[in-house]
Amino acid sequence: MRVRLRDYVETGEGLIFSVVGYDTRGGIPGLLRYIPDPVGERVSPGGRRYRKMGFEEAFRWMESRHPGWVERVHRVPPGEVARVHRPPEGLQASGDRRVKRLERLLGARGLGLTGSHLLGLAGKASDIDLVAYGADFGRAQGALRRALARGTSRGTLRPLGEEHWREVYGKRRPSLGFEEFVAHEMRKGNRGVIAGTRFDLLFTRSWPQARRFRDWRGTPGPRKTLRARVVEVEYPHDIPTVYRLDHPEVEAVMNFTHTYVDQVRPGELLEARGRLERRGGRARLRVGSSPRAPGEYIRSIAVKDNLGREGVG
Repeated sequence: MRVRLRDYVETGEGLIFSVVGYDTRGGIPGLLRYIPDPVGERVSPGGRRYRKMGFEEAFRWMESRHPGWVERVHRVPPGEVARVHRPPEGLQASGDRRVKRLERLLGARGLGLTGSHLLGLAGKASDIDLVAYGADFGRAQGALRRALARGTSRGTLRPLGEEHWREVYGKRRPSLGFEEFVAHEMRKGNRGVIAGTRFDLLFTRSWPQARRFRDWRGTPGPRKTLRARVVEVEYPHDIPTVYRLDHPEVEAVMNFTHTYVDQVRPGELLEARGRLERRGGRARLRVGSSPRAPGEYIRSIAVKDNLGREGVG
């Protein structure tokens, strides 16, 4: 089945999963996000009620009802999929003025709308999650940086302030302190606030790029903390992000959580804690061995050392 990161798949049972990768061998990699619930707080355009699932709750629910679908993520059998929700279709169908204004500001052709807005399940406080595909991500990100720098009429577009950062931090629950988390995030240039609502600009590979994903499944080993110089970053905003290292034992850090995309730049010193995996004579460190990845992290030592010299927005 032709799906990719940021799509959603819906089963005949009404379960809705976010697609979290490109490798569909053995099932579509996803995370359960919504289940039908007669008293759920979200209502679809067709009038069906849904309940949004937290990460831990989703895994408990799946382990009790579909244990054969549970690996590191959920693996949805393609035969169970009744509908695929695709971000470009969501953007085209959206009548939200904030979304349309962002679309005009970003000015790139390869855009989409994902998350609860794609599904028609957005609440009043729901973030806006935009997607840019392949090379269009760089163009959209550049336009966003320029727009945030100059602002818009009546101040409807602005960077995140501390209150919004606190909300993001509480949602992500990273294994970094608040100030350090924000210092890393502020230089990524993919977040903002429009008319009081937070929005993200997210990366997904183009279809040609998605077909060229590399499988790297090693044998899990112990937890390890390491420091090394980053020599190259493959797909810095993608999942997985591959931080290639100058290190005598570990060739790369593989990041599988949105929290640590674009976290360290080439030439910077990286510090990471994750689970060591080996394949043949090669070793990589996986960060994101679970969705929340408690105790696992990636940091740029340069950003950490600069704390105190720059303020938090």
